[in-house]
Amino acid sequence: SVSWAPAGRGVELRYHVRERARIGRVIARGEERWAAELGIDPGQAYDPARLHERARDLERSLRHAGHGRAQVALGGRASADRVDVCVELRPGPRATIARLEFVGNARLSAALLRAQMHTDDGKLNTPGGVYRKDVLERDLLHFAAEYYNRGMLDARVHPRVVESAERVTIAIEIDEGRVYRVGKLDLRGELHAPTARYLQLLGISRGDIFLRRRFVEGIAGIEAQ
Repeated sequence: SVSWAPAGRGVELRYHVRERARIGRVIARGEERWAAELGIDPGQAYDPARLHERARDLERSLRHAGHGRAQVALGGRASADRVDVCVELRPGPRATIARLEFVGNARLSAALLRAQMHTDDGKLNTPGGVYRKDVLERDLLHFAAEYYNRGMLDARVHPRVVESAERVTIAIEIDEGRVYRVGKLDLRGELHAPTARYLQLLGISRGDIFLRRRFVEGIAGIEAQ
């Protein structure tokens, strides 16, 4: 803080400095082996906001590792110029996936759909691994893209997740919808080649299943001419 007082034809500024207290003892309770992850050591400056931020980071890390109910609590007790920090670590049980299945997929195999999933070498969202909601949500977009690229434009993919303390079951429910086919093909604009040539480059004919990937490749082929 700063204060001032008149001094001759000016003012005198006085800066008052009180050093931040230092951490004294670090007392860990519960699963003490996780305390080192917080990086709290005696002698460090005591900064409650930063310590609580580290606690929230550790909670997130534990939950990503499968401890869905992890809790990390901090407390401080001041004595002279030191603050003893108490850390309560309760990661809770580690829940793993017991079963993952696809329901309603008639046209695309479960093996093909599983190949689109990001499992981090079997660590995530697969039997024996841990459940990560954020990763699964990205995988759902890949599932939808696979159906879209095969003409199933109405396909809907929805996960049903049942969690308990140590067990997670996941059912990916799929409504594939109908398969769309190419109807009328129309070319417009200043054509510098016969229509048949453009249709040949497009590689799509009336009645074909609408494959988005092939359609995009055909347009690129026309643009390259």
